[in-house]
Amino acid sequence: AAAVALSRTDYIDPLVLRRHAEQFSRPRFLTAIRNLIDEALTAQHTGRLTELEQSFAQLSLPVSR
Repeated sequence: AAAVALSRTDYIDPLVLRRHAEQFSRPRFLTAIRNLIDEALTAQHTGRLTELEQSFAQLSLPVSR
């Protein structure tokens, strides 16, 4: 999430991200964050950020502009 925000100069409220984190077990959350960061970096390099935004929408992770 952070990688996408930085790559698009969007802002993600840390409190919102924390609330999402508290809904998951720590190992599951860390794995999800690693996967999102990997996907964000790949999307940034290949110009697929729109697909990644759709992934965020499916996860209900709000991205503020």
